[in-house]
Amino acid sequence: MNINLFPPNCCGQELSPAIFGHFIPAAVLQKFNMIMDVISARSNYYCSIATCSYPLRPKDIERNLGTCPVCEKQTCLECKSLAHEGECKKDEEEEKLLQLAAENKWQVCPTCGQMVTRTGGCNMMVVEGM
Repeated sequence: MNINLFPPNCCGQELSPAIFGHFIPAAVLQKFNMIMDVISARSNYYCSIATCSYPLRPKDIERNLGTCPVCEKQTCLECKSLAHEGECKKDEEEEKLLQLAAENKWQVCPTCGQMVTRTGGCNMMVVEGM
């Protein structure tokens, strides 16, 4: 899926389901609406099932659990694994990565949560909109 093709448009005008919805099957329209939800949500959370990995939208999240709208499995948003009882287990591989990051002065992006390193420019990181 190429998200640059969403939303679809013609002659610079966005095509909405109100315009074309009655021409296409309901299942296709439902998939289109899910894609639009995901694109507009810009989620940092995904289904913990590796074969699914569907982005979790704000409406899929309650407290610290996200319910996948596709496979219906629940994901713990703190440790990003399947939902579980009690506290999250420490991930040894993640601990190793954090240690390596500290040694190499890598940082976590405050917007997307990804590990980043400066390759040039100044030392200042800015979150847009702040």
